[in-house]
Amino acid sequence: MNDLSFRLKALAGLAGLLWGALAPVIQVLLGMMALDIGTGVMAAIMTGTLSSKASWRGVAGKAMVIMLVVAVGLLQSLWEHYSGITITLPTGTDLSLSEAVAAAYIVHEIISILENADRAKIWIPGWLRAGLAQLHRQQESP
Repeated sequence: MNDLSFRLKALAGLAGLLWGALAPVIQVLLGMMALDIGTGVMAAIMTGTLSSKASWRGVAGKAMVIMLVVAVGLLQSLWEHYSGITITLPTGTDLSLSEAVAAAYIVHEIISILENADRAKIWIPGWLRAGLAQLHRQQESP
């Protein structure tokens, strides 16, 4: 086995190990982020508005979300270690606080994917398009 092949296999194994160690909700968030980036690029290509500056802004925003989820997880871990009190959510699930934050961002990513599809003139049911418009109106009002 040549050296490059061995290194690639070792890297793939490490990536698989790290991926498997993530909570499923974090895996879904990362997957949705990748889909959002992909649909955003495709929508920009289809509308002729592709911009590396806008793309990097989007990637930077996603990196900030990942850092926020990690920060919440670290703070929760610190709190539980020193207080001995486990933080539980009133939802009746076993989600940690960082997983709940990730779940909220999953919803945000799904909305962004739908907006990208709408920008690319992909058919979206009328009721869903109306819901997106309502969300935009709520964001714009003070």
